[in-house]
Amino acid sequence: MIYVEGYSLITAIGETANKSAYKLKNYTYKIEKLDSKTKYYKIPNIKQLEYYDIIEKTIRDAIKDAELSDESLKEAALFIGTSSVKLPLIEMHAIHSGELLKDVDMDEVTDIIAKRTGIGGFKTIISTACTSSSNALIQAKEMIESGLIDKAIVVGIELYNELSIRGFESFMLLSKNKIKPFDKNRDGIILGEAVSAIVLGKNESCFELAGGAIKVDTSSITAPTPKNLVIVMN
Repeated sequence: MIYVEGYSLITAIGETANKSAYKLKNYTYKIEKLDSKTKYYKIPNIKQLEYYDIIEKTIRDAIKDAELSDESLKEAALFIGTSSVKLPLIEMHAIHSGELLKDVDMDEVTDIIAKRTGIGGFKTIISTACTSSSNALIQAKEMIESGLIDKAIVVGIELYNELSIRGFESFMLLSKNKIKPFDKNRDGIILGEAVSAIVLGKNESCFELAGGAIKVDTSSITAPTPKNLVIVMN
């Protein structure tokens, strides 16, 4: 059994998991407008250049929630799931300097975060579009079950960047009004920011990571086939 020993969450609608859940339940949150037509859930009072700061804070809150010792932290593994990786920093660099970064090293993200937080074990970053965090969770779970690691800190990161927004916009997937899940009149999604972290281990808690599955679907860049969806769910 693999359990969630600690967790932390910062979203556009709340700076903690409890506050986000409360606002979601009571509809006491607002959606910002990036321009005349694009709505977006943005975390208040943060800038793109605070990329590593907000990730570090989220991880430290999860570590505190799990009451993880310094010794355990030195051996803990770090799994990061993100589709945007360093895009917020790359875009800000281009805006301020007028130059594009040629060296886009994904490993640099895990190295910097591990150094800031004291995580000393295995580390990896997974970027598989919308499945990034799910794949990170499953791989962390399997490594604990195999005995390769005792603790895993799994982080999900999506922060503001123009490329993601304009990419979804080009596919005409963004809602002009509001999100209406499972509604026949829904007209798309609204993107937003969030950073989450959980500590996985074998100490029993009220949340268990029961299982998961991964299947590579090469049929389309943007849409999975129903058959493969059924295979993964089964």
